[in-house]
Amino acid sequence: MPTIENRGRPRYKAVVQVNGIRKEKRFPDDSRESKRAALKWELDMRELLKQEQEKQTPTTSSPSIHAWGTEYLSDVEARFITKTYKEKCASFRLLIKELGKNTPVDNISVGQAQAFLSKQFSTRSGYAVNKDRKNLAAAWTWGSRFMNGFPDGKNPFQS
Repeated sequence: MPTIENRGRPRYKAVVQVNGIRKEKRFPDDSRESKRAALKWELDMRELLKQEQEKQTPTTSSPSIHAWGTEYLSDVEARFITKTYKEKCASFRLLIKELGKNTPVDNISVGQAQAFLSKQFSTRSGYAVNKDRKNLAAAWTWGSRFMNGFPDGKNPFQS
């Protein structure tokens, strides 16, 4: 809804925010024509921003790392004890920090998995890194069995 701004003279200001992207425009005065123009501009700009974001959204059938992790960890939370659940959460947290949460699962290659584990090895113990590898390999196997659109290729975390 356009608002009236008084800085020297009254005039309408139209503001649109869609998913964190904010656009605004000021109109010449506080007349009805300016208010109508501001309303029209807001509607048009909101539609335009939504269309731009739809174009930027990847159209892959493979789930993202975040979606895969969320579904897997929901299942783990129901079936395992809290300590195991927290261990698997930590493994996914590190993977998402490294590769990004919106990365499609089919983009994870053996080389990327190896680079991720090698980087972890340089800062943590081999025992901790092996637990991450074990947890991510188990999650990959679970995803290939129970998730729609999960890639059928080789498990990149399997040794």
